This record gives sequence, C-alpha cells and structure tokens, in this order.
Amino acid sequence: MKRYLSIISLFLAMLMLLCMVSACTGTVGTPEESLNGPESTPEETPEETPEETPELHKDPLDIILSGKCEYTVIRSGSASSVVRDATVALKNALSDRLGSNVSISEDILYGGATPAQYEILVGQTNREESARALEGAKYDDVIVVIDGDKLVINSYNDEKVMEAVEYVIGLVNAADGDFSFKDEDQKVVRAEYAVDDIKMGDVSISGYTLVYPAKASAIIKAGVERLRDRILEMSGIYLPVVSDSRTPTEKEILLGSTKRTNIDTDALGAYGYTIRLEGSTLLVAAHDSDFTLIKAFEKLLEMAEKGKIDTLEDKITLSETPLFNAMCFSDVHNNFAMLEPNNRNYKDYVVRKNVDRIIDLILEEKGPVDVVLVGGDYMSDYPNWNSSGYLPYEYYIGFKAKTIKTFERLTKDGKVMYVAGNHDYAQGEASTDGPGNKGSYNSFDFYFTGPMDKTLGVLSEEDMIWKIGEHTGEKYLLGYYYEINGIHFIGFSPDPDMIWSTQEYGFNKEQFEWLDKKLDEIDPYGTELIFVNCHYAMDQRFSHRDLNYLNSDDNVASDFKPILSGHRNLFYMFGHWHIFESFHTDYTVKNVFHYNNSGKAVNIKGNETESSSVVSLDNRSFNAVWMGAFRLDWSDNREKFEDDFVIGRFTHESTGTPMMAQGMYIEVYEDRVVFTMKNIGTWPGYSTEDTLEPYTVYLYK
Repeated sequence: MKRYLSIISLFLAMLMLLCMVSACTGTVGTPEESLNGPESTPEETPEETPEETPELHKDPLDIILSGKCEYTVIRSGSASSVVRDATVALKNALSDRLGSNVSISEDILYGGATPAQYEILVGQTNREESARALEGAKYDDVIVVIDGDKLVINSYNDEKVMEAVEYVIGLVNAADGDFSFKDEDQKVVRAEYAVDDIKMGDVSISGYTLVYPAKASAIIKAGVERLRDRILEMSGIYLPVVSDSRTPTEKEILLGSTKRTNIDTDALGAYGYTIRLEGSTLLVAAHDSDFTLIKAFEKLLEMAEKGKIDTLEDKITLSETPLFNAMCFSDVHNNFAMLEPNNRNYKDYVVRKNVDRIIDLILEEKGPVDVVLVGGDYMSDYPNWNSSGYLPYEYYIGFKAKTIKTFERLTKDGKVMYVAGNHDYAQGEASTDGPGNKGSYNSFDFYFTGPMDKTLGVLSEEDMIWKIGEHTGEKYLLGYYYEINGIHFIGFSPDPDMIWSTQEYGFNKEQFEWLDKKLDEIDPYGTELIFVNCHYAMDQRFSHRDLNYLNSDDNVASDFKPILSGHRNLFYMFGHWHIFESFHTDYTVKNVFHYNNSGKAVNIKGNETESSSVVSLDNRSFNAVWMGAFRLDWSDNREKFEDDFVIGRFTHESTGTPMMAQGMYIEVYEDRVVFTMKNIGTWPGYSTEDTLEPYTVYLYK
C-alpha cells in the first residue's frame, strides 16, 4: 500500500510509554503473546522523508577521545537477533577505531543500580532516553539523536535499527583518528503511510492493545493478527496483541467474547455484530460465529482506512442466493466416429448425448452458470490407449468449434476453463496436416487459438506457464491463473512431452515451482477461495474411501500435497476416475475429500452433509473434489451403454453413450461452498430424478 507523509500525533507518546513498561519482558514492537511466531517486517519499504534534527544537545559526544572510550554499547536483555547483530557490529567498528575492546552490555540493572553516564543505546532498551526518542514515532521511523551524554539509536522496526546502526558505523569508519558524534550527525527519518492517524471518536488508536479470547479458534487468532498487520501497514501504528488471560490495561480493543466483554451476543441475532466504544474501551463482538466476527474485523478495517472508527451496530444477513456458481465436466472421452464430420448417421461432429442432456437439466433447474470447468480427457483418438492418434487437423478444428458452442450454451458470458488430461494430447501426434512438426499439432489448445483469451482475458507472463512441445513444435498452456468475482481459479495441465505416447501422469519441475509461487502469492494467509482444476486424482486410485489408497505416497500425492498444504479454502478439482464404482446415488460427500494438517485424508462417513461435523477448520489443510465423469470404462459394462448410432466410415469403430453420468455443480456463498453431484441418465437404482444430498464446506476466514 502506498504510504503518504505522516503527521505526528501527540497521542502516540502513550504507546511509547506502554512499550517502555513492557521492555523487561519483551522487545517493544513485538507482540506480548505471539500467535504465529515472531512479527515479520512489512514487505514494502516505506518512502522516507528527513525531518529537522531535534535540538537536544549543543556539544558533540566524544565517543573516542585521545585513544580512550568511556562509552558502553547497550541493548535490551530481550533484544532480537537482528538488534544483537547490530550492537555487535557497532561494538566491533568502535573497537577497530579505538584499537582495543569497547564494552557491550544489556540494559539490566540490579538492586539500586543506575544507568552509567556514557552509553550508546541501541533499540528498545529500558532507558528513558530510548523511550523519549520514540515519542511521536511510527513503526518504520528511524531515530539517531543525542540525549544528554547518550547516543540513542532507535526504531520500532528492528530492521530499521540495523539501518540506523549502519549509518553510525559509516560515520565511525569515516572519522580521522578519534570519533565524535556531532549535532549535525543526528538523523530522524519519518516513514510515509496512507493514514496519518486512526481515531476512535476523538481518541487516537495509538497506545491501544488488541485483546482476544484465550480459547479463540485458530481462525480468530489469525484474523486478529491480520487486523494488527493491516493497521500497521496502513498507519504505522503498532498495536500489541494479547489474550484475555493478561491483566487488563486502560486502553484495550476487545475482539470477540473475551472475559471482559459484557455484551449479550445472542441479542444481536444470527450473523449480527456490533462495534461499540464504551468509555476508553472499544468492543467488537458478534453472534456465535467465527465468520461473522471476521466480517466485523473487515468492517473495522474499512473504517480504519478512512482514519476513523465509528461506533456502529450492524447486522449481516447471509444471502441465500449464491454469489457464484459453476458446473464441472470431466472425462467425456469424445472419441472415434464422434470426431468425424462424415460419420455414417449424423454427418456431423457429435458430442456425447449426456453432456447436452445435463446442460439442459442445469439450465432448467438453476439457469446459466458463471463458469464451466472442463477437467480433462474431453477428447481421445488413438488405435490403442497408449498409442498416438492420427485425427486430421481439420477434424480437430471442426470438433473444437462444436465443443466451444456446446459449453458456452451453459454459461452467462462464455467463461469456460479447459485443462488437458492424459488423453487429450494424443490425437494430433501422428497427424500429417497440422501446423506443427511434420503436420502434427497441439490437440488441446483453447487459449493461444481461443477462446479463453477472449472470454477470460489475456494472461500476463506471471499468470501462466507454457512451453513449445518437443514433438509438435506447438505452444502448450501448462498452467494459468484467473480471478473471477474475487474467486481464484488455476488450471494445470500435464507436460505433453512427459506423457508422449504413454498416456500416463507427468508434470515438469518448472510447473510445480510456478504453482507453488502462485499459491503463496494469492493466498499468503491460507484463507482465499481457490479452485485448482487438474485432471489427475490425488491418489491415482479408484477406491474412494479406502484411506490406505487416499493416504498413499504415490507420485501425484507426493507432488501436490506439499504445495497445496495450508491453503484451507483450496479445492483441488479432479477427474480421471470413470469406472462404475465411482458413481454414487445418495450423498455428494462421498466425492469430497479433506486433508488435515498432517497431510492425511480425513475419514468421512457416507451420510455427512456439512464439513463442520467432519473436520475442524483448524485442522483442515486443503480439499479435493471429484468432478464426476461422462463415460464408463468398457470392461464388463457394455450393457450400461446405449447405442447412439455414431458409426465411422473408416477405421473408427462405433461409439456408445453411457446410460449414466455425473457432473459436480458448485454454489459459492459468502461463508461456504455447496457441492451437489448431479445425475443424468437412467439405470437400475440410478436416474436423473435421484437427488444426491448436497455437501456444504464452510470457509476458513
């Protein structure tokens, strides 16, 4: 966030005094209770503006005079490693200049001891001069000043303390003989922030402490940390974070149902929250819902961005209308005579009947969707499952046009995301009339030659990874990223050269590096809603609920799990399964999988309808969802196909449409995602009229 020149508030002094009191127990500028480890420095380096040097001293400090040094370098007893390294570097620079050892010590005073007269104070020590230097300062400000006989080097940000020390070391190294720190050497640099101050009524938020319930969920703890970080980023005001097990202080912001919060949250109603200023205490409370409290935090930040937090009572009513919806199609396997424009009966390209049938069903029941996800193995044309195909390029172009028209019929504005499976690349490898090497071609391109670049947008180089196929010389889009309505979508296709003529699993190292980097970039807190569309099942098995299979360490799981881990609202959408045992007729949950923080699949009963009874949000790492399938393997299942009368004229055999198929329908709400597997077709015990019980997955916020 861009920062603008700050106006120093007198009220910030209160924060300095509070930090001064706590200096013996922890470094000022670090949470009294760390929720997720040490505080990190904001990534963005603020713009800095020099300020007039304070008139604190008239005479220089003779640090090294006539070959002697009476000064001691002082640091806090609980200083961070950064500050400790800084003090050692300063001590070494002075020792080199002196020719003998300069003393370094911690700020601890025993009994009735008092500070020495000559000290160089580095960082947040317990000396009054260190606190005085930070009066009016913000997090990234840098102060190097003379106070009496002491040299004070300070900042709330330990990295800035190191920069200030390096500045002083430069002066030491540039000195000729003895070293004196002069008035003109003093340096005060004020960082620039978007907001000068944040006020609650007429009172600055500076000096307040964020207090959360000691028994708060990991969701709330993470939310409090984000609240602190965002306020720090926008204003430079650091608010310590503690649990309600700590002794109360005068200026607190109570977040949630703390021991000190006296609000009847039931009276707020479902999804209701309040933000109230009572005396000097700000209370943020919500009905018994982590999601609602996080929404209250977001409202608090929205007001903070404008520089003022107003008391308000609001009520969230979650919409029963989905914010976003999608439909999944995987493993259609349009093949053989279906891909010929001159097949014997239809005289045109033919998409499997069950695809059009389920599109009609969704349009009738739900209406058009925001996005269609095509999960791979949409086309396949080859003499044997592991042989190259020879479909003419002109046939591919014709069938691609038929494909585009088919899926766009279900969408609101043409948004269809395609990924390749192991079969999609095969059909153009042995062709002789294509634009690639020896007439071969990329038989699954929906970006470089459209329509994804037009319907979804042109991708930046950072948002895609592609290659030139070694065998065809054609472009292949291996990975891509789009954001639609605040929801993140990633498509991930296999490397064609790694599955050349084998039709097996295969991704290259660069793809996984791109995916890992992209997920870290878009989801640093593990709270963003992400759909990753990739053909391959996480475990490459057919048995859905066999945990030995789900938790196996085969290549797919071992490659993806470390990258997806910690992204709690990520849904890895996969296909690849299309045997009769893959289909269910009662509960959608049988096709949804949760992986915990240990990377293991969670055992789910077959009649669950909500994730809250399956796995705690705190222990949910990521999720996987089977998209469904629109064909069956032929083995012992020929009676499950209807004769679709698509018969090829040449070498392609006749095809058949499975009498049953399934596709996953997705609805996104503000706090949850609802998955519903939709049936199409009729078979004993299985029909379009069967309604599978939806499965609701609540979002981690």
